[in-house]
Amino acid sequence: MNGFFRKVNVVIIVAIVFSMLLIVGTAYGSTTTAVASGEQITIGVSLPTLTMSWFVYVNQAIISEAQKLGVKLIDLDPNNSISTQIDQVGAMISRHVNGILLDPIDEQGSIPAVLEADKAGIPVALVDRTVNLPSSDYLLWCGAANEEGGRLQAAYLVDQLWAKYGAPKGNVIEITGEPGSSPAVLRQKGFEEFLKYFPDIHIVAVESGQFTEQGGLTAVEDLLASHRKDLQAIVFANDDSLLGGIRALQAYGIDPSSLILIGFDTLPQTLPLIEKGEVTATIEQFPAIQVKTALDDLVSYIRTGQLPPKEIPITPAIISATSIGAAEIK
Repeated sequence: MNGFFRKVNVVIIVAIVFSMLLIVGTAYGSTTTAVASGEQITIGVSLPTLTMSWFVYVNQAIISEAQKLGVKLIDLDPNNSISTQIDQVGAMISRHVNGILLDPIDEQGSIPAVLEADKAGIPVALVDRTVNLPSSDYLLWCGAANEEGGRLQAAYLVDQLWAKYGAPKGNVIEITGEPGSSPAVLRQKGFEEFLKYFPDIHIVAVESGQFTEQGGLTAVEDLLASHRKDLQAIVFANDDSLLGGIRALQAYGIDPSSLILIGFDTLPQTLPLIEKGEVTATIEQFPAIQVKTALDDLVSYIRTGQLPPKEIPITPAIISATSIGAAEIK
């Protein structure tokens, strides 16, 4: 890692720390939800899907933390359907859960689920993704600082292009995430805004990989037809789409190690590829820390009525060949 990336990384971390100092808990409701000592607490859980590797790991972390806290879970899978997630949250409300841990599928489409729970007086802790609502409508949000994660991807790309070509220049394909999800929106924003300061780095094509391996495969296949000849890098919004993109490169007879490939999520399948040099780097967003923090604070609020911080961003980190040991998922 050269001096440029170290300086950029310091600036990003300082900005995150400063922003966290400004975040304070605000009134969530006029009454406390504290339960009687010893009463069984039930938490409803809704993640976008349990078919993606990352969410499977997140769900396992939720189950593990719930066991430590002694709380019961109602854990439902909406299979990436916004309407199903809304209906399932309604079912949780009907079953009188004490709180809801929600990873909203869409920052706009999932709003009714949050509002319905809020109307019923059930605290909602958002984890990973968020919604376009005033923070007064939910208890807390805890997730990766995704915009900063996008900037980290861009900074590392600049660093690698500089090392490989002697200057920050080259053509890049950007594979974005699921349209409408807050991580996809914020990662793309951070990545593209950072690269505006480097006019010789050209984003020659942008296509959604839908946060899935098949989506990444299809997107890269589509774009290689027009951009394979003079291409230096592909940057992916998550590792599932990265894995699909590698399959597409191999089908075209392109050695993945000949390009700079950067992902996001640090799936266990990605780590051996980094060690082999087929993937340049990925971003660690520490999902178990996200889950533990959100669930602990939600349960504490239910038990004591004590308000947690309203926003709890988790600082992401670069995972490359020199920092694989820092990966949360081994």
